Amino acid sequence: MPTFKKARRFGVVFYLILFSLGFLWLASNAVIDEFVPDGYLQTICRIVAFVAFSLLLIKVGLGRLKSFKCQNCGAPLGRMKAAAVAPALKPEHVPDNAILRYCQKCDIIWDTGVRNNSN
Repeated sequence: MPTFKKARRFGVVFYLILFSLGFLWLASNAVIDEFVPDGYLQTICRIVAFVAFSLLLIKVGLGRLKSFKCQNCGAPLGRMKAAAVAPALKPEHVPDNAILRYCQKCDIIWDTGVRNNSN
């Protein structure tokens, strides 16, 4: 029977990366205001910055979610839905929208701390 463990700092680091990229995008707008003349060139620079940071956010965010490794043995792990776990195995504190990872080698189900808000 697999055991449940909470992954250390995984969700916190994930959200910190997303917040940092958002802050950098806002800072880039201040730089654009300062150094690019007003007009259509400033608008183009804002659109390019937005698209660039959006692509970076997607790349880093999805890369971070896909690269989860077992914190016990270091094996790369696949994603599973918390709703798919048998109710007898899942502790009460783990919500159905939790993103979990299962390590067959260690027989551990890791709660990443990240939640899926889509249906």
